[in-house]
Amino acid sequence: MDLVESLRLLAEQNISGVAFLFAYGATWLVCGVLWQRVSLLVAAYATLFQGVVALPIALGVLFLLAAVGSARPVVDAITQLSVLIGMSQVLGLPLR
Repeated sequence: MDLVESLRLLAEQNISGVAFLFAYGATWLVCGVLWQRVSLLVAAYATLFQGVVALPIALGVLFLLAAVGSARPVVDAITQLSVLIGMSQVLGLPLR
């Protein structure tokens, strides 16, 4: 299986990321409203931690769509790349 086919199958399995687009879009929309309606400190904290709320929502939607739990149709290189990107973000964020 080549890389393009692997990514196509993964996008098909996850319905092109609709769960993450929905969850993160909704939380960013809430953050936008908060910036207009509440104090800057509250809005800043909400924006900072919006991912803590959005990720479980996205995973829950994926579970409801039965996309979680099935075998991932990707080659090991994609999994390794995902881990590498995630670790670089974890290590790089404190430097900012």
